[in-house]
Amino acid sequence: MRFLKYPPVKLTAWRVAILATLVFAPGEGTAQESKMPIVLVDGALFARRTLDVEGSVSKYQEVEVGRLERSADQIGVEVTLYNFDDQGAASDTLMSTIWCTDQAVDMVMNFLAVVDPKGSRVRLRMVGGEIAYPIGPGGVGALADVNLNAKVEEGVLGLLGAKSRLSLKNRVLLPVSDGPELTSYSINETLLLRAYVLGIKVKEQVFQIETTIIPGQGLMQQVVTAPDGSSVRLERLN
Repeated sequence: MRFLKYPPVKLTAWRVAILATLVFAPGEGTAQESKMPIVLVDGALFARRTLDVEGSVSKYQEVEVGRLERSADQIGVEVTLYNFDDQGAASDTLMSTIWCTDQAVDMVMNFLAVVDPKGSRVRLRMVGGEIAYPIGPGGVGALADVNLNAKVEEGVLGLLGAKSRLSLKNRVLLPVSDGPELTSYSINETLLLRAYVLGIKVKEQVFQIETTIIPGQGLMQQVVTAPDGSSVRLERLN
């Protein structure tokens, strides 16, 4: 059984939401050229905290990314969700399977920050040819909008209907430096989530995402904030 001790304190002033990114071959071409994920890292373990409008933790989970399986035109990953009770002890474990295209794989953690994976099977597909997170000098500044289609083939996923679309808009990527040394990239973006049942839009929600990408270190943290001030915070543990 897994145990985690975390202080039952009120989390108030989080500063910068961090989405750290693994760069497999820095300076040797883009993610699209290498066909390797920029964001998703197999074996990564994340804390997933749901915070209420007061900034207090209302739910604590851990998300473990399994080994990435690659076929000719898609990547599959098993995601294990560990639920914890109020005392910090593991209560149950669920596994979900996510299949996605090469382009969509870098959106998996955005997807998991918004939805609560519950033993489901999901397919993700990017609409268009944009690179989700173009790390490097050419990507600094305003980024192109990104659209992602999600199809739930088995199970139920929180906010989503059988088919949903996640759209990232108003995206800006800026370098962050400590003196002459580049330490990270900061990203601000708006996420529009639309859920459909039988082709009819049944739900639409807007979230703000604040992220930071740290080249060479993988995904570290991401915060997604709803209009009412509640949020979900992903934080890398290993």
